[in-house]
Amino acid sequence: MLARAISNPTLDAEQWLTASVMNLILTRIAEKHRRIAYFSEQFSYLKLSSDDFAVLEDIIGRKLDVLKTSVDQYVWLVNNGNVHWCLARAILRPQRQLQLFDPLGNLSRRKAPNNRQIPRNIINWLNATFPFPDGESWQSCAIHAVTESHQQNSFDCGVACLLYAEKCG
Repeated sequence: MLARAISNPTLDAEQWLTASVMNLILTRIAEKHRRIAYFSEQFSYLKLSSDDFAVLEDIIGRKLDVLKTSVDQYVWLVNNGNVHWCLARAILRPQRQLQLFDPLGNLSRRKAPNNRQIPRNIINWLNATFPFPDGESWQSCAIHAVTESHQQNSFDCGVACLLYAEKCG
């Protein structure tokens, strides 16, 4: 499916994918994987109040009551600095983990991704919606899911993130 979507003749092979194209393809991926909630990059910019935390709409318009849903993974497109696509995934079961899929790998060689790599809104939403019993932050269980670079040029990060999103299913 991803290969077919990206092979569209209107897309320039050496231009990075816009948010509109990324969201369109992510929507198609989300329609195939109902046990995962996928969110566009716009989630990172939302100003959520505590009333908004429990019920959200995912990228396919599905209203999710997080306390009653069977969803056990949440996946977000992340556009860092409006120049680089990454993917964040929160796994609830069997063990909680927050993963950053950065096509460039772990360039800093730090054990955990920092707040600039995984937007604060995602961390805040996870902390409020699925708090740890001991009060720890989801940042404490964040890891780099990609350690070595998968990106060989300056424009394939979006394609790599869509492949990661498809593999999450």
